[in-house]
Amino acid sequence: MGAADYQLFVLPTRAHSAADWADVIYQELQSGRRSEEVAFRALIGLHDDLVGESAPLKVALCVAPPGPCGDRRFDPVIAAVVDHHLSTSRLPVPTWVRDPPRTLDVPWVVSPHTSPESVPRAFRRHGVHLAPSELASV
Repeated sequence: MGAADYQLFVLPTRAHSAADWADVIYQELQSGRRSEEVAFRALIGLHDDLVGESAPLKVALCVAPPGPCGDRRFDPVIAAVVDHHLSTSRLPVPTWVRDPPRTLDVPWVVSPHTSPESVPRAFRRHGVHLAPSELASV
C-alpha cells in the first residue's frame, strides 16, 4: 500500500466504499455467470450505503478511486452515483469521478422506464440515463 501512496484507515461504519462495490461488480462480471442483474444490485448497495451515512463518511467512502469494473458502462454509473450523492449534499467530489473513462460518449439508457426529466445532472454528466429512484432498495 505504501508503494502506491495509500494508507489504511478504519472508519466507524459497516458500509462499503465505492471501490469495494466496484470490485464486487468486477468479480461478478468476470464470473462464469456474468450477471448484469447482480452487478446492478451492487450499484443499489453503493446507493444504499451512501444514503445511510453522515456527510464525512460519505466522502471517506468515495475517496479511493475504484478499479475498472470490466464493463465500460459500469465505471461511469459508479462515478454518477458518487457524483450525485456528494454534489447534492454539497460535499467535495473526488477528482477520479471526472476522469474521462468515467463518462460514456454514447449515453447508456439503463432503464427504458426512466423519463429524461427524472435523470439528475450528475448522471447526465456521465452519460448514464438512470433515475436515482431506480437505485432505491425495495
